[in-house]
Amino acid sequence: SSMVIEAAVNGRGVALAKRTLAQADIDAGRLVSPLQISTAVDFAYYVVHPKAKGRLPQVKAFIAWITAEAEAHELALQALDNGAGI
Repeated sequence: SSMVIEAAVNGRGVALAKRTLAQADIDAGRLVSPLQISTAVDFAYYVVHPKAKGRLPQVKAFIAWITAEAEAHELALQALDNGAGI
């Protein structure tokens, strides 16, 4: 994905990419989003660990932190969306 975005930034053509990956280049004016449509992606990231390690304070702290980061990121995307369907 990053190489496709980099190619578009360097004038090598049009890129089809996740908006979240291209957003910094869009914000900086290096790329534009010519279409006002988007498609949902059917995949997710999962935090996994051995069952026995789930009680460790550092594992609990990491899971709490990564969950809070994901929730904050989702809220930030919703704020950027403004009805555009990011």
